[in-house]
Amino acid sequence: MRYLTGIVMLVLLTISTFLSANTFTNLNVKASKHPLLDSTVTFVLRDDITALFDADNRFVGDLPQVNAMMTQNSGLNDAEWYLLYLGQAISYQANGQSDLAHQAYEKATDYEANISESQSALPLFNQRYLLQSELYEQQEQFQLAYDQRDEYFDRMIIYYKGLNKARVEELKLKYRTETKQNNNELLKNQNALKELQLQKLAQRKQQRFYLTIVISLIILVFIVLIVRQVQVRKKLKVYAETDPLTGLSNRKVLFEKGARAVEIAKQEQKPLSVMLFDLDHFKMINDEYGHQLGDDALKVITKLAQETVRSRDLLIRFGGEEFIAVLPDATIEQAKAMAERLREKLAQYTPQAPLKNNSITASIGVATLKADMTLDQLIHHADIAMYEAKLSGRNQVLIFNSEMQDKSINCRRNN
Repeated sequence: MRYLTGIVMLVLLTISTFLSANTFTNLNVKASKHPLLDSTVTFVLRDDITALFDADNRFVGDLPQVNAMMTQNSGLNDAEWYLLYLGQAISYQANGQSDLAHQAYEKATDYEANISESQSALPLFNQRYLLQSELYEQQEQFQLAYDQRDEYFDRMIIYYKGLNKARVEELKLKYRTETKQNNNELLKNQNALKELQLQKLAQRKQQRFYLTIVISLIILVFIVLIVRQVQVRKKLKVYAETDPLTGLSNRKVLFEKGARAVEIAKQEQKPLSVMLFDLDHFKMINDEYGHQLGDDALKVITKLAQETVRSRDLLIRFGGEEFIAVLPDATIEQAKAMAERLREKLAQYTPQAPLKNNSITASIGVATLKADMTLDQLIHHADIAMYEAKLSGRNQVLIFNSEMQDKSINCRRNN
């Protein structure tokens, strides 16, 4: 409320000042004597220092110019030192050097103590509080920013009160008539009207403030909902592409990423092979020991397979106890060697009780990509080789060849 009152007083006094016939035309030039502020002014300002600021009190000099004046130090008074440090702080603030700007403002404050209240209340001098408030706002030090802005308005009130008091005295000396009193009454009524208008404006600003808060909260809630929706969609995508038992990618991923790998291999003319393996007699494990032990065995087999393939390979649970590995940059010999390592790992693994006396083996078929083949054809070749391995006694690795395709394998035997 104190902040709003300061704004109201500032606007009212500004209007009254402009209505005066003898309003100042330039308050930031020489302050040698100013009858509307004080009968005597402590400090007179040099022309080259006042030239650092334009008619609207904006700093138009530059940092090297200010530093040069400070270095010369030829009989500068406190008010001139104050303005030089003010210009220095403004330059630092404009360049984003916040710490140096604060230091310059503090040095200006030291000289302000020796400047008369009427002179330090001039907009040229008083703008320091407003500028430093803006700097604190940028650094999110809002309490300090509020204090500086509050001090700025207090001093502006002092300044305009001084102007208004001097103006009243001048009007009394000039007119001393009933017309003057009537004009003053009219001015009072106008000020009251303006004050009411400003109060209404302040209420509107407060309403806009609350509206901004509400809109911000709505936006925040909306963002949170979007983030949650994105997270849910990501989880659903993972669930849609992952086998829930083994954690491996499923058939959907195989036909998306596998087809892409085949495409790249053809474009770059690099080898690509497929390894398809099926556990031997796995149905017997499920029938004799239950599906829970069968699921545990599949998890162990998945781990052994992950240890065997490379990080860039695509390992898929194709269905049931069937697994496929797409092996980019792998020749048929490299794929066969990898398949043999996996077969040996499975054969050497000793299951926990009650499967302790049962060995886990796999029949593995390997096929390599040809220039005119699709992913489906490649998997079909590996599938033929895998079932040929089962027909040949299981627990072995076979590479697809054209003779296998010529055989009529129309049904799959039990594992």
